[in-house]
Amino acid sequence: MKFDEWILVGQLVATAFTGAAGAILALAVYRLTSRQREDAWDHHFASIHHSFWDDPDYQQVREWVASPKSYVELSEVLAKRRSAEAQQQLTSDEYKKLDQLDKFLNLLARVVALNRKKGGKNDGLVNALFFVYWAKRVTDSSSMGSEDANQYDDLYWYVETYYREFWSYFQSQAKSVT
Repeated sequence: MKFDEWILVGQLVATAFTGAAGAILALAVYRLTSRQREDAWDHHFASIHHSFWDDPDYQQVREWVASPKSYVELSEVLAKRRSAEAQQQLTSDEYKKLDQLDKFLNLLARVVALNRKKGGKNDGLVNALFFVYWAKRVTDSSSMGSEDANQYDDLYWYVETYYREFWSYFQSQAKSVT
């Protein structure tokens, strides 16, 4: 083989190696960015989970939703909110209770939106962290037990009225969990 032919073979080998190295590098970069996105999701979800369990407003709403006796306090405000003529007569404390409820529902909605953005890939994680349990409590009267179901009508009205976009998703998620 002549020297020129060796140079040509060397160039072909170098080109093939460069192409293969480029493909390997692209794959490595893709895997790294995918992992970084997953890490960002995990961090964000951990932050949401932490605030969901540690924030006093969320604790109060969970108590109202979980306990029919505690719910009476919120029920009176929701009934008043539902009444068109009484809406203008809510006190500052009553608005604070509605703000607490809205904060809670918005967090559930944020979890739903994040999970939708991920294509539902984290349904198991969302279920495991009990967000679906709480979504079911605020949308499904059968989750309350027969004696308490009607007591929560004002809550269901509130969620369906002001969180319409997430109402059907909450219900579908709630039905997927037994």
